[in-house]
Amino acid sequence: MSTTMGRTRVRLVDIANEVGVSRAVVGRVLLGSGANIRVGREKARQIRQIAKRLNYKPNQIARQLGGKGSQLLGVLIGEGKSQGRFHRLLAVEAESRRRGYRILIGQIANSNGEVDEYIDEFDAYNVEALLYLDTRYDICEALANYPGAITSLHVPGKDVAYVELDRAVGGRIAVEHLLSRGRKRIGILTQQPISDKPRAEREKERGFMEALAAGGQNYGPQTVHMVDFDEPQRVEQMVPAVKAMVQEKGCDAIIAVRDILAVYVVKALRQLKLRVPKDVAVVGFDNLDLCIAVDPELTSLDHSHEACAKAMLDLVLNMKEEGFEGGEKAGVAIPPTLVVRQSS
Repeated sequence: MSTTMGRTRVRLVDIANEVGVSRAVVGRVLLGSGANIRVGREKARQIRQIAKRLNYKPNQIARQLGGKGSQLLGVLIGEGKSQGRFHRLLAVEAESRRRGYRILIGQIANSNGEVDEYIDEFDAYNVEALLYLDTRYDICEALANYPGAITSLHVPGKDVAYVELDRAVGGRIAVEHLLSRGRKRIGILTQQPISDKPRAEREKERGFMEALAAGGQNYGPQTVHMVDFDEPQRVEQMVPAVKAMVQEKGCDAIIAVRDILAVYVVKALRQLKLRVPKDVAVVGFDNLDLCIAVDPELTSLDHSHEACAKAMLDLVLNMKEEGFEGGEKAGVAIPPTLVVRQSS
């Protein structure tokens, strides 16, 4: 239960926990949402009985919308002000509006317990689906319990719909591009061991590994360098790492797992009197606006936000037609797009 303006508010999840069913099932009984959800007579009786005991009061807007297509989507984003997150949200809003939907937005900070609160609020407005636009693994796992959820990360073993950026394909695209430009030794610049990374980041490096192996290179100490990089610090932090990659390991190309790292690689190369791309080619990952603010402009992998948004809305419509609880949830992998600029 949550407290609002000094009053305890009974949520759908509170009733669901007592009955031992999902929030969506409780919403079907009490709000008339989820027309494709089937609830047995005895289970519905239990839900209403517990709702009465807990003094549950449904939102008036939910009563008005019950049983109707609300044309509303709930959207959850992560905490922070990253440019990539903003572009994802813009793409989803534009695609939703194009198809006649409006969105309600919630921001998840550091606890997946917030998911329950947002789902209750979204249920009160009878949203037709919930889209999670970030890649925190624990949040994606939690949303597997909500039939109308679509996440941005595949969760193996969980029946949850997803539209995922295929980061492994992105890694391969970057390596293949550099090999096609005649680069003989490609180095990967990262900030932590692959085993310590979130799954989304590990997928990038899996693609790098596969493509390097296909190109006859070994992925290991000869091609990977980790840098202790703190963004507010000066470019001098990057110089020893880049020097080791180029002068000791013989790299003639560097792929950085983030654009900000790639930008500092370019600056470090300049300090070392090396030319980009003649001496060393550089590729980033994210295609942020800063890619065109550096000289030379940075080649980078774009997250294909518009394609991901379209795929998410396609899934919403497919799930609506087939029933959110019917069958195995679909998954879609969207490849990044390489934007080639002067740095490679």
